[in-house]
Amino acid sequence: SKSSMCERDVSIEITSASPYIFNGNLIKTFTIDTISCLLTLKNGDLASNSFGNTSIIIWNTTTWEISNTLDGHFEPVLSFSNLLNGDLASSSDDNTIIIWDTRTWEQKYTLTDHTHFVSALTTLKNGDLASGSTDQSIIIWDKVNWTQKNNITNNKINDKVNALTTLLNGDLVASISYGPILIWN
Repeated sequence: SKSSMCERDVSIEITSASPYIFNGNLIKTFTIDTISCLLTLKNGDLASNSFGNTSIIIWNTTTWEISNTLDGHFEPVLSFSNLLNGDLASSSDDNTIIIWDTRTWEQKYTLTDHTHFVSALTTLKNGDLASGSTDQSIIIWDKVNWTQKNNITNNKINDKVNALTTLLNGDLVASISYGPILIWN
């Protein structure tokens, strides 16, 4: 999946499963703070965030040790997305998106065009990034220079954007609070 699943949970259970059998063997359980976001990175490691926390924890999935802690947001992290080049995008209550270089774990870019919480991220089929916000907008970011390509604000987005995902055909899907699921091609 290109975007993270963000749910509240109290533990992480790691299972070993065949791609055809979904009742895999439990291989690791550990309890950490309440989890709000999980994402498998392109290098196989796991990114996680604890509910209400501003840091992103990177787990080595071979040793299950913390390999890095990413600090850059000033308010809680809300969403992650893998970029096509392998980098990581994260969004936050601080109205920003940070693009992280996954080779060095340094911040490459900080995107600041939203005026309220950035609640959702997804990587589009062409590699651009879509971000949804409680400011009732979806911004499409150019993957080369990280400037706005498009800002979707219309009468259909009449509340905060809760979630974004990209369908296999490249269409963008948005879930709006107290409203419909919207699809753009």
